[in-house]
Amino acid sequence: MRRQPYVYKWRNHDDASPRQALGVVSPVLSPNGEEVAFTALGNLWVWTPASKALRQLTDDQAAEQYPVFLPDGGSLLYVTDRDGPQKLIVRDLASGSEAEAPIPHATALSYPSVSADGRRIAVFRDIVGSPFAGQIVVLDRETGAITEVGKPMPSQLLSFSPDGTKLLSSRLKPYSSRYREGVQELVFLDVIGQAERTLVPREHYSLLDASLSADGKAVHFLQDALLWRLDLDTSGQPVEKAVPLTNQLTDQPGFSADGRAAVFSSGAALFRLQIASGAVEDITPPLPWTPSIAAERWVLRTGRLYDGRLDSYRTDIDIVIQGQRIEGLEPVQLDRSERVVDASNLTVIPGLFEMHAHMGNTSGRQGRAWLAWGITSVRDPGAHPYIASERKEAWDSGMRPGPRAHITGYLTDGSRGFYAMAEGINSEGHLDRALSRAKALQYDFIKTYVRLPDALQARVIEFAHAEGIPVSSHALFPASAIGMDHVEHVGGTSRRGYEPKVSALGRSYADVEELLVQSGIGITPTLVLPGFAAIIVEAQDLLTTPQFQAFYGPSAAAVLPRSMSISPDGASAIATANGDLLRRLVQRGCAGGYGH
Repeated sequence: MRRQPYVYKWRNHDDASPRQALGVVSPVLSPNGEEVAFTALGNLWVWTPASKALRQLTDDQAAEQYPVFLPDGGSLLYVTDRDGPQKLIVRDLASGSEAEAPIPHATALSYPSVSADGRRIAVFRDIVGSPFAGQIVVLDRETGAITEVGKPMPSQLLSFSPDGTKLLSSRLKPYSSRYREGVQELVFLDVIGQAERTLVPREHYSLLDASLSADGKAVHFLQDALLWRLDLDTSGQPVEKAVPLTNQLTDQPGFSADGRAAVFSSGAALFRLQIASGAVEDITPPLPWTPSIAAERWVLRTGRLYDGRLDSYRTDIDIVIQGQRIEGLEPVQLDRSERVVDASNLTVIPGLFEMHAHMGNTSGRQGRAWLAWGITSVRDPGAHPYIASERKEAWDSGMRPGPRAHITGYLTDGSRGFYAMAEGINSEGHLDRALSRAKALQYDFIKTYVRLPDALQARVIEFAHAEGIPVSSHALFPASAIGMDHVEHVGGTSRRGYEPKVSALGRSYADVEELLVQSGIGITPTLVLPGFAAIIVEAQDLLTTPQFQAFYGPSAAAVLPRSMSISPDGASAIATANGDLLRRLVQRGCAGGYGH
């Protein structure tokens, strides 16, 4: 066990000093390339670098996302969940007036795109009960007709051809039918005739954020955390090999309508690229914010209190709170001078920690749903890095209600992947850029995944520990021997072609137990994966709670139980076997933790 202690970087929740927003999401250039629209701190903004003018377009607890300039440059299309389900809004930038684009309501909409003539809007709509796929729908703004385009596929960036008859996106191309992993390929979809064709710019290299150039003669995409250009002939076939347009960390590219300029994120900075010359200009907008930190001293009066220390409840307790700290637990005193919140008819428990939640795209409902379940801290082990940062800052600033978030960015994986939240690392240089992003966006931890080579995993651990942050993985060995802090799932996929922590019947043996105990590595068991199917049989009312209905919608209650691929009886047996491992670990004092 080559495990070295390191100094852990604690988050100071009492620090009220101003700081610059890091979560600048979906930056897009206006048609003339002079303005940038984006989401940050829970709201929409428009930034004009030349005049240093920054306009805040929205100021509410909803989540506004995915801004897109309409061709005239005077209007902005965006997604919001203001007043309920997500919807598409067209906002006039001069007057501030808004109108809804009539896409049928859904739980989630993402990556809208507008044709060059402004006639068509394309957007991904979620499919109830399918967390890994969305459906492209196209709205004809003249006729009101809605058309479904292409097969259900994970939501990705969408862009129209110049004449508005085709769409470009990307989707997973598995290597074989044995397993789900592969690389992203470009897919061209016919909006009218439903025909499609595919293109792989570089064999065995995955890609992100593909878009068609304004003239339709090239495709731009991210690979190796750089921006690439692939020129096409009149039939849409590659003319030559793809060439890189940037030499620094490049994320979230957005292009002007004339194709002359692009904007992209690079960690904490925002840059504008002149395509012809290659000149890069730092146009990072000033976005200071301050954490919302309570200062008041007050009392929460409880009828029953479970403090996690006793086997029974304590009754008639005043919880004395000073700012962000519980100062003490005292018997009820009726003559207090502090403000008293009366919860004497309720039971109070400590805030719960959700240790493994991929939160995906953000919404105003997310934070409220967590809090409504009593969850006050959420650990997100894999997400779009800028969306995760924006969500964390929106919650910490009080712009939207929500728990504390502990985030990482993309899953740091090998070149083959499955999830849209994974980044396939193709080279040492690519890993360097990915790690520079982790440093700039101030991740709370890094998550390696199932195919990252062991030598690169060791590099990630060394880097993270030097930054004072932990690393997690699906892998238990050799990761636990080289300093891995945490392992996800008793089950969970593995790149080695077999499951190294658990058998098909859910049992774990001495090799797994000894590695966990002797290394001190932490484990998030996620027994909900086998346990959900068994739990729902016994507690179907969980699907009718206000929290579930508000977040997932009424139709999900019928679909989600069917989406489990294991029978309730089989799930119960596996969950029981998984639990045996946890019981043995607790009995042996296994309490692995970050940084210790």
